[in-house]
Amino acid sequence: MQFGDNNDGMTFFLIEDDRAVLVVNNEYTNNEYLYTHQGKNISADDVRKAQAAHGVSVIELKKNFGQWQVNLDGRLNRRVTAFTEMEMTGVAAGHDLLKTAADKSGSKILGTFNNCANGQTPWVHILLVKRTLTATLPIPLVQNFQKVTHVMV
Repeated sequence: MQFGDNNDGMTFFLIEDDRAVLVVNNEYTNNEYLYTHQGKNISADDVRKAQAAHGVSVIELKKNFGQWQVNLDGRLNRRVTAFTEMEMTGVAAGHDLLKTAADKSGSKILGTFNNCANGQTPWVHILLVKRTLTATLPIPLVQNFQKVTHVMV
């Protein structure tokens, strides 16, 4: 079992006394380790590999003789990558600023990447955080994001 690099966010969710889930962010990749060619002459397949290494790892754990272990067969094990389609819910879902040519409903999110940290909410949900939005999105979209945050409040 493996998961992505640069894990600076990790949250433990206790499900039962002997069962839990660990959620770990995979913020960015280190090309020198990800590829046998150390990240030189990157191909389209290499880009897809890096996108798959970004995101979030959800790892089911089980307690065995008092020690937590990875449950390789856990039904909650999954990866959320740059390709994972998710549905947006809540007051911002469907807002005009979230509608795109690819999603006219404004309710679908494609993937996640460069998550800098994470944490558990009081409602036992995971909160994923991206701190360098301007490094990821073009400026006009960042300005629109500022408007969207007011919609979500």
